[in-house]
Amino acid sequence: MIWSHLRNAVALLLLITCRTPSSISQESSTLDKAATLTEIRDAIDWSKLPLPAGAKPGRIGLSMYSLEVSGNFQELAAFFQKNLPSAGWKEDQTPIPGIDQKSFLFLNFDKGGIRLSISGYRLDPARPVSITISNLGNVDLRKLAKPSDAKFLNNGRSVALYTTASSPEQAADFCRKALEKNGWKEAPADSAIFFAKQGRILLRFLQNAMEISVISAKNASGLTEVTISSGVRKTFDASEVRKVLTPKEVAVAANEKEYLALLDLRKLPLIKDAKKRDRQIEPIASSTTVQCQAHGTLEEAIHFYRKQMVENDWREVQTDTAIPNQISMLFEKQGYRVAVGLSQKMKEDVQIGIVNQGNVDLRQLPYPSGTEIPPERADTFNSKTTLSEPDTVQFFKTELKKLGWQELEARGRANYQFFQKASLLRLEIQKNSEGATAIEISTGLIAVK
Repeated sequence: MIWSHLRNAVALLLLITCRTPSSISQESSTLDKAATLTEIRDAIDWSKLPLPAGAKPGRIGLSMYSLEVSGNFQELAAFFQKNLPSAGWKEDQTPIPGIDQKSFLFLNFDKGGIRLSISGYRLDPARPVSITISNLGNVDLRKLAKPSDAKFLNNGRSVALYTTASSPEQAADFCRKALEKNGWKEAPADSAIFFAKQGRILLRFLQNAMEISVISAKNASGLTEVTISSGVRKTFDASEVRKVLTPKEVAVAANEKEYLALLDLRKLPLIKDAKKRDRQIEPIASSTTVQCQAHGTLEEAIHFYRKQMVENDWREVQTDTAIPNQISMLFEKQGYRVAVGLSQKMKEDVQIGIVNQGNVDLRQLPYPSGTEIPPERADTFNSKTTLSEPDTVQFFKTELKKLGWQELEARGRANYQFFQKASLLRLEIQKNSEGATAIEISTGLIAVK
């Protein structure tokens, strides 16, 4: 559930896979065809995932589910070993030297070539276990050809790490040719320029819903160190996301009467002793937002607002505690989403922010050809396009107008707003540091005046 701690889960996965024995010949160079977005989507329905009693779901994505739960690692391992097979998942019981389920949780399950990885850790003995369940897709990097002089630190299914006497450029090119031979297409890597400044080569390859990254650089010993990793893509072509992951029918943009009937935040009960924040001018509540602070504890505020939302039939769909002493809860009802953010610094008031994000699903909007967006619904997307800045602006003006969106007066260069009934779209379009046209698009509701 703790988003910032997912890096620890990744580190744990690397530690374990480094010890995973490989029984596949390094001369093999044929990868299975990468899973499609539909296959990844259908591999597991997170809403039907069996969870241990008392589990608190956290962040949920296309290929990842995080949660917190009390218990010891052995009990939790036994739970998943008992309940996942009934859903068609078969545990990979290959022994992993040095791995003790008393110290942390690590399990692998397979179904139809798809790998499901479960890792768990406890940073504080007084806290629950943090568990990350990841759909790693169907790529088995052990089947990818490696240099004949490769000395492996790890040759796992999803991560390969080795050294070679070749130069970083030669090592990267070896990987490029091996992947292209298997039908993988090289694509721009967002951090390639940054990596290059550090003397590292970063390559990105795509096939269907899967992604493989290659990092090649000199290590302290003067050898070239190569890291190859695979996983489900974090972004996809917008047209594919719209086709595979969103409802066929596009929701009608909210009007004022409808959203007020569903939730008027001016009428949502305020926590005891709620008051304006320091230097806050606007009222505590509008029809679409609440901003205030209050005495008490963060736990009391969480309980209060969770109770208010649930009693009004709002379903909690996501919880994020990425930052200590801060929580973000997302509630959904009839296609509308409401975000509740709470935080508290030592000996200070609880800070409270609530926003009705409306019912617009940004994944269903038109985007320039080739634009990649995340597969999960959100109130803000950041993407980029190969179109020029003027052409991108014209694209959105033309396409949004076809869908009934009307443009509001621009608020300065690069900022554009469109409305439909009581729904609002905000766009920021400008060149980024790498010369591409960056797009930031967000949605919300227009408050009642």
